[in-house]
Amino acid sequence: MKANVVAIVFRCKVTGSELHTSDEAQAFEWLTPKEIPTRMSEAHAVRMLDAFKARGGPRVRSHDSFNLLDGQP
Repeated sequence: MKANVVAIVFRCKVTGSELHTSDEAQAFEWLTPKEIPTRMSEAHAVRMLDAFKARGGPRVRSHDSFNLLDGQP
């Protein structure tokens, strides 16, 4: 499938108050890096894992909505 998709993942931390759902977030979970690959497709998991390694700037990945393309690590 070819599509023009830009996915942005932010690394967050708790600063106070409590998390809650909204019109922009229907659900939320805190996951460890070890849990991430077991909970979502490779294409989504790599975005989350990249956020844990945020040092060094943004990452650009090519995928087919489920799997990485071109043998990316």
